[in-house]
Formats: sequence, structure tokens, C-alpha cells
Amino acid sequence: MPEGYTASKIEGETTVNGGFVIYECNKKDIDWNSIKNEDLAEENSNTSSKEKELLQLQSSYNQYVWIPVNEEQINSIYGVDSNGKIWGKLYSYTQDGRSPLGWKDINGKVDVKVSTNYFEPGLGYGANTNIVSEMTLQLRLNKNREELLRELEQNYYEMIKSIKKYGGFYIGRYESGLVDNEVTIRRLNENLSEQSWTDMYQKTKKLKKENENIITSMIWSSLWDYTIQWFIDTGVKTYEDISNSNLWGNYRDSSFKYYTDVTGNILLKEPGSNNSKLIPAGSSEYTKVNNIYDMAGNVNELTLGGYSYYFSYRGGYYNSYSDSEKSCSYRSYQEIDAKLPRTGSRAILLLK
Repeated sequence: MPEGYTASKIEGETTVNGGFVIYECNKKDIDWNSIKNEDLAEENSNTSSKEKELLQLQSSYNQYVWIPVNEEQINSIYGVDSNGKIWGKLYSYTQDGRSPLGWKDINGKVDVKVSTNYFEPGLGYGANTNIVSEMTLQLRLNKNREELLRELEQNYYEMIKSIKKYGGFYIGRYESGLVDNEVTIRRLNENLSEQSWTDMYQKTKKLKKENENIITSMIWSSLWDYTIQWFIDTGVKTYEDISNSNLWGNYRDSSFKYYTDVTGNILLKEPGSNNSKLIPAGSSEYTKVNNIYDMAGNVNELTLGGYSYYFSYRGGYYNSYSDSEKSCSYRSYQEIDAKLPRTGSRAILLLK
């Protein structure tokens, strides 16, 4: 438990396998006894006073969910090549299972094909290096390419070190939103899109504020893969659910009810391109898995993972279809300074 956070006492948020939730506040800030976690009114237009109280609470504090990683599972997240360099292990998913994406194990060493595949940590080089240009990096990050490369590699090492030491990591419960130009991880935030990689790379690191005992950052793509594998391992999702996420994500072809604000107003999102829309963060129980919302659809979520000379994003978005092309495991990429209506991000929190 990081300093400055408190464990949820709401029913359904207190077990590891079900999604252990922490709130960024002190224990005395929340009267847990006054909050009862009732079934949310997905099929009812009426919202109880308790539901409204819960919506207000979860819209007021940043929240994270604990993802456990044991000693054997850590080997599915990363490997070391023959030169001693750490690489993330990424996966492709089908209804039949998962398989390595762009890497293979050779005699206990990982071999990664950076030039033609997704990879992390790192920054692609080649003929199109202008796409991640020195000018952009200096202007947006005040770094050159070599400095950013070394920083990404060091950050990945620190992430693995933390997971080994504490047996897991915290993932943002909701997609990262912006309030007054600062990142928040709160329910019903609507400012979730048009986020550039360079902007969120810097802003998400500041989520920790003055707390020197934690690290916050955008999620690594290998941790995204680990999280959706955890959904499968805990029995709440299947490989088929991951490869076709229609029944639990905000896509063009999905239909569900969702909250529009903290007063508990409810709307129906219907299928079809004319009804495709970004919904507020965590606004529907339809999109929740182990207390984590919206990892399927809503906005593409930027990661720290690379592809050629770009950075990757995951999960599909509200106007895409939910099959394997744009499922929860979907990945693609964009330029580091692009701001698109369909693109947002998600944070992680690591203990030092």
C-alpha cells in the first residue's frame, strides 16, 4: 500500500482476484460506513441515493487496481537477450490462446526483432527517424533521441525491479483524463481523448505529485498484455472474450446503458456508426472487468511500447468494431505528437 492512499472498503473492491482498489486519499477522508455498494442500475433509469454517493466518491479521487505477479509469472513479462539487455515480452491473442509477438526464446535468452515488430523498451531507428525527430523531442521533452532511449530503458528496468520486489503493480482503474491540464484517474471524466504521447508521457509521471515512494507513468504494452492475461487467469474472461470484446467494450457494434454524470443520469448507447460515442470514464458496469474499466474500446490507449519509429496504443476505440482487428488486445501506433479524437492513455503506479 503506497503512502497517501487508502484501501477500499466497498464490497467487491477488497479482494486481489476480484480487483483490489486503492484511493488516493487518507483514511479519514472517506466515511466507508456510509457507502454501500449496491447493484448499479444498468437496467433501471432510476438511480438510488447510495449509487449517487458512490459515483460522487469515485469521481473525487484517483484510483488504481492491484495486479498480482508471482515469481513464475514475471518471466512472461520480460526476458534478457544474449547481450544482457532487458526486453518486454508482447503477445498476440486469438480465441485459441496467445502467442509471442516479435520475439522468441532461444536457450533461455530472448531474441527480439525490433526492425519489423512491436517492441519495448526502446526507440526505433532507421530511414524515417524524422518521425520521432530531434526537433520534436527537444521542443516537447527537452531531450535528444539518445537521452529518451536511455530513459525508457531505465524506466523499464525500474518497473521490473518494483514488480519483483513487491509482487505486482497498480494499474489505473479508469482511462487517464485531464482536469486543469493535469492527469486524473477518476470516474466520469469526459476529457479522455486527443492526447499526444509526448504530452501524456510527461504529465502522467507527475501523477505521483510529491510522493517520492512511488513511480507513475503511462502503461507499458507488456503490462497491458499481462493484465488481460490476468483477466483470463482469474476466470472472468476467456481468450474468445479478449479476441472479440463486443460484450464488454464500448465499440460501434455494442449496446449498453451508462451514467452521464455524478447525479446518476443514465443513457442508452445503441449499436451503429451513428450512435458511436466516447463515454465518460468508468460510466458503465458493462465495461468493467475485475474493477478495471474501459480496457476494451472507448479510446485507444497510448503505451510506452514502440513500433518502428512510433509508439503503440492498445484496445480499440468507440467507432471501431470489436472483433480481433480492434479487440481488447488490439494494437497500432501513431506519431508521438499527434492528437486524435480516438486516442487517450492509461496509467500505472509502481512502488519503489
